[in-house]
Amino acid sequence: MTTSNVPGIDLPGSFGVRIEAIVAIIPEGPEVFGPMVECIEEPFGPG
Repeated sequence: MTTSNVPGIDLPGSFGVRIEAIVAIIPEGPEVFGPMVECIEEPFGPG
């Protein structure tokens, strides 16, 4: 089974930000597809 985890911040009338992760639920536990965002201030990593 797969699902998505989409945390976000929405400021009505201003802007919104969301970070989507697709997750497969397997017997060993969740498997996230793609890179994990560790910090909302640097969503693409340091740099």
